[in-house]
Amino acid sequence: SYEEVQSPDSLSVKTGDSVSINCIGTSGVGSDMSWYLRKPGESPKLLIYQ
Repeated sequence: SYEEVQSPDSLSVKTGDSVSINCIGTSGVGSDMSWYLRKPGESPKLLIYQ
């Protein structure tokens, strides 16, 4: 089974602020990784796909 750990779980910032987030996945995920931005009340928006 696959497990991922994102740190921090969620983040609230002001426009223009710099942030750092990390995600570690167990074996079996391959090389595919996606990052989404989800604002309250909105659908997720794809930011990065590798």
